Parts: sequence; C-alpha cells; structure tokens
Amino acid sequence: MTNEKIVYVAKKPVKKKPPPLDKNKNTYVMKKQTTTNNKTKIPQVRVILPLYIKLLIIFLWMFIIIVVVMMWNAINLFRVFRQWWKNNDGQKYNKVFSINLLAQYENFSLGYFLYGLFVPVPAKIESNGVAQFLINTISSYALLSDQDDQDHYFMMPYHMCENIAVGVLDNSSIHLPDTDSTDFDDKYGWPNSPSVWRKLLHYWGVPNSAGEDTKDSDKLWQRDGNQNFLWHKYNLNWQTPFILAFMWNQSTDPDQGGTKWYEQAFLSAVGLNNITIENVGYYGGWWGMVKYGFESEKDLSFAEIIRILYSEQKYPPPDRNSCNGAARGIGYGTSIASGLIAAAGILAFIPSGGSSAIAAGAIVSGLLTAGSSAFQTAQKCGDIK
Repeated sequence: MTNEKIVYVAKKPVKKKPPPLDKNKNTYVMKKQTTTNNKTKIPQVRVILPLYIKLLIIFLWMFIIIVVVMMWNAINLFRVFRQWWKNNDGQKYNKVFSINLLAQYENFSLGYFLYGLFVPVPAKIESNGVAQFLINTISSYALLSDQDDQDHYFMMPYHMCENIAVGVLDNSSIHLPDTDSTDFDDKYGWPNSPSVWRKLLHYWGVPNSAGEDTKDSDKLWQRDGNQNFLWHKYNLNWQTPFILAFMWNQSTDPDQGGTKWYEQAFLSAVGLNNITIENVGYYGGWWGMVKYGFESEKDLSFAEIIRILYSEQKYPPPDRNSCNGAARGIGYGTSIASGLIAAAGILAFIPSGGSSAIAAGAIVSGLLTAGSSAFQTAQKCGDIK
C-alpha cells in the first residue's frame, strides 16, 4: 500500500476590483448595497410593567387633572373680582397683590400652595382673617357691575394697593394751619406726611388728645361736604382705634386696660411707608394696612381687624371716684350695648350672601367685647382689686 502525503494549499485570494472611477469627479462610485429577505431581523423587545406601576401612573395623571380643574374652578368662582381687577388697571399691582392667589386661598388650599410658588413674596396672604377681610371689602365697596351705584360702590384696585382715600381733596376749601401746596400730593391732593394727616383729621373733628373737648366731634365728623371719605364712604367713626391710635400716637388703649392698638395701621392705609414715611411703591391701601400696618402681628383674625376699624371708644374716660351704683349700672349696660353694636357693625360689613360662619364669628366677637368692657368697668369702679 502506497502512503500518500496530503498537502493543504491555501486558496489564492481573489482581488476585488476597485469601484469604477468617476472621471469627471476623480472619485470612486460605490454601488448601493441591497438588502435581501434573508437578512436577519432584530427581534422586538416588549416591556411589561407591573400592575401597581400602571395603577400609580394612572392615579398620578388623574390627580394632576383634578388639581388643574380645581385651580381653574377656584379662579372661575372669582371671575367677577378678576374682571374688576383687570378692567381697572389692577395688573400693575401684581408684584404686591394677586387676585388669583386670593381666589386660590379662598377656594382651594393646594392651589394656593402651588400658585404661590410663582407669586412674589409681598403678595403672599398670611392669615385667613386677612383673606376674609379683603373679600368682604371688595364685595362691599368695589364697582363689580356697570349696574351698581357708583357713589356707593366706588372702590378700585388703587384703594387696595396705594391709598384708601376716595376722591380728590380740595385744599383751597380747608385752609389747614401751617401748610402749603407742598404738603399735599400732586395727583389727588391728600396729605403726604403724618403731621398734615393729623391736621386734616382734627379739622374733621378728631381730638388731638384724650382730654380734649369732644362735644362737637360727631357733628364735625359727619357734616356734609367736608370730604371725609372715612365716614361718608367707609362708615368709620372717629372713636375707632384705627384713627385714635394714629392721632394720639398710642400703641395701647389709654382707657381699656392696655388693649392693643396699632398706630401704623392708618399710615399704611393712606400709603405712607412705615420706613420712609413717604408714598413709595405700592404698599398702601387696605392690602398695605393688613400686610404692614399691624406690625409683627401676622396671624390676624377677621374679628381683630374689625375691632381696630369699627369698635368705638368713649371719651373722656369715667372717673373712678364717681362709680356709685348708678354709674356701675350705666357702665355695665354700656358694655353690653357696645358689644352688641360691635357685632352689628361686623354683620353690616358682611355682604349679602356671606357665610354663616362669619356671621357667627361676628356675634361671638361682639359678646367677647361686651365681656371685656364689663370686666374693665368693674376694674375702674374698684369691684375687682
């Protein structure tokens, strides 16, 4: 048997021809590769989420939709307020006050939190009492409809964020002592300093001190044609802490056992900045009063704001030595009456259709006022040592 040796010889590589040369461009022309049906396809991968993940995504979308609908509904409930704000140039105050934020605060707490993320800090509402006061003020005095009586419904966004003064003051008819044209603003003619405001209030009948004779104060305060917007427009009497605290520069009631007063409230309301004591920026009006006029008191209740604005002080104070039986009876009777009057004042401030909770709060506040006044009467007459 012959042994044959097997020799493996490598196949000679076949040279591929270069692609044809494009003579015009001196470049090679590549042929397009064609795909065949036999080419391997990439398999599709399908991700299957667990059921709880699917449910979580569904609930998240539902939550977002509900929140958006609730926020829109809150703003829609304030559409009359928003229209009044827009039609009367309220947009220029948006950096210090937001009517939409007030709508969210009143109607949807979560909406207030979310919307508040996009609102400047000065526009934040700090208490429910402040929100209720602003809503009641707008409802009571703002011209929300063309059908409204413009003499009664006069309030504009200007009165919310600049100055509560209504109308234009005729300086020529007043003749306040030791004043000239530079003591009044150029636009509406109202005083531009605390000292001139005190002179104007005194002209309207407010005593300069607690011991001053007040027999003609009511007549002067309420007389026609005296341009007293505090009485003729807002129904504020001169005996209120709102006015007397500023007029007498008092931080506490001199007759009511140290009851808290706020002398800055009036200045803030008429647009005088508490730092510069000038009309600087949009920090006045009713919003400026509740925002800056109550000093460090941030958690303001509706009853506390109304107490400062509408509760009345009776001056001069009664003499301790004259506290006989009749005086005691008159004192206690007056205490109860003043409490009921305070409650009635709050109820009168509430617009028609107001909530029963606010009405109940008004009555409770009035009763508390009555109890406090009766206690102070007892202290003055020596019944409580």
